[in-house]
Amino acid sequence: RDAALKVHGIRLEPEEVEGRLLECDGVVAAAVSLTGPAADVLTAHVVWQHETPPDAAALRAYLLRHLPEALVPTLFVRVERLPRTASGKIDRRALPPPASCTRLPLAADTTREAPQTPTERHLAAIWSEVLGLAEVSRLDNFFELGGHSLLATQVVSRLRATLGRAVPLRACFEAPTLVGLAEVVDRSPLEEVTASAPTDSQAVSAARQRYKVRLS
Repeated sequence: RDAALKVHGIRLEPEEVEGRLLECDGVVAAAVSLTGPAADVLTAHVVWQHETPPDAAALRAYLLRHLPEALVPTLFVRVERLPRTASGKIDRRALPPPASCTRLPLAADTTREAPQTPTERHLAAIWSEVLGLAEVSRLDNFFELGGHSLLATQVVSRLRATLGRAVPLRACFEAPTLVGLAEVVDRSPLEEVTASAPTDSQAVSAARQRYKVRLS
């Protein structure tokens, strides 16, 4: 059966990305799949032979030298082994969800800090839900976790619906870390939430027009 994936409208052969990952020192097996609530986050499951954790930033940098950016995973997770079918091929349907794996930070600073303020904790819960992650650090970058413009519209829509805060979509790009965006939320004006408030789908349509240059 055809194992090709479609990422942002671009056809991707998983074996091509996996082959490049296997060229990286320390990677003994790799599988690429689409994860997340909307199945639109390109994720690499990596089996690493060393005790020290792999450098996801280095893996991504290597892939960028050989593949178009749209075909490079935005989320890297470490697993002990890959599920296989009876014939020995990778069983992509049985790959564990990223939330149950060890996520490899793309940022150089791998410090993990739990959300501290009520707004940070509320925002972390929204991020976890839209990105399909078990936990989020206050220093995490939304886009390095696999976020993109369409998911960002869901974040601002849920902030409006739950906190009544009018957070502009551009804030997600200007303050992409959890702590940074939480500060923007606290400074954003309160608005009355009514039945005419834009839905996620309406916000997505608006975002496509306003941020189409940013969409990958």
